[in-house]
Amino acid sequence: MLEILFFPFKLVFGLLEGIFSLIGDLIGGALSLVGGLVGFGLKLFFIGLVISAIVGLVRHHRAATTEQQEEDFVSYYDENAVQ
Repeated sequence: MLEILFFPFKLVFGLLEGIFSLIGDLIGGALSLVGGLVGFGLKLFFIGLVISAIVGLVRHHRAATTEQQEEDFVSYYDENAVQ
């Protein structure tokens, strides 16, 4: 007999619990998705940073090598110029 009296309260509280649980799951899922995207973005950022550093080192080495070759070329022909 008491169960019949408390049934509406159980129904309302059960529905509220389900709604709050759903909202909590949606918020948790959204935060997880954002966290995953941020983590993925950071990984891509650091990979790009490493790649750009390597490209910069290669370009610097090529520029230094080219300058040295030009200096060697000029000094060789200055020393061996026909007078």
